[in-house]
Amino acid sequence: MPITAHAYRHPQDFARLVRFLSQVRTDVQHTHYVHVGDLTWQMFHMLSDYPPADLVQIWEDTHGDILGFVLLFPPFGGFEAHLRPQDRGTALEVELLGWAEQHLPARPRHSTLVNNRDTTRLTLLTDLGYVPQGEWLYVEQRPNNHMGLMPLSGPKIAPILADGSTRTSSRSIGAAQLRAKPFGPFVSSMLVLKEFIDALPYTD
Repeated sequence: MPITAHAYRHPQDFARLVRFLSQVRTDVQHTHYVHVGDLTWQMFHMLSDYPPADLVQIWEDTHGDILGFVLLFPPFGGFEAHLRPQDRGTALEVELLGWAEQHLPARPRHSTLVNNRDTTRLTLLTDLGYVPQGEWLYVEQRPNNHMGLMPLSGPKIAPILADGSTRTSSRSIGAAQLRAKPFGPFVSSMLVLKEFIDALPYTD
């Protein structure tokens, strides 16, 4: 089956992404999928300084049905990569992850979220040099020797807890940036989101 990919086109693709997420989130107990409300917040608030076409790449079949998409978080080096449950572990999933890696800005680390039951995604990311952290398997790619950790075999990476890298920013860089900075690319977990809202330093 021929598969094509293209950059996000507004507004028609947003409605299509919403329908796609509504369908695939029936498997949310086994695979991480961003919530539809979070997609709106991330694209049009947290990342509003970026053209949506630079953030989202969509893969579809010859009928125009979405097979998967990637959402980038350039300021944080993070990404979301979502595809249909039946396509997990296929060459398409590898392609999505590879596209995210290639199109994120060069940073000391990249990160994403993985459901702790999704061993297929975790294995693929481990092969790319990611290390799992926390109950939600927040996985991060980082050069070794951070915090004195011993070098690992394979790619030069080492873990860092999500908490330690996200709650420390309180610079006055404008209300929107200040609100977005602490969340990074993992706002899709509502428990984590509430925890970070409660910890925010702003009062307006």
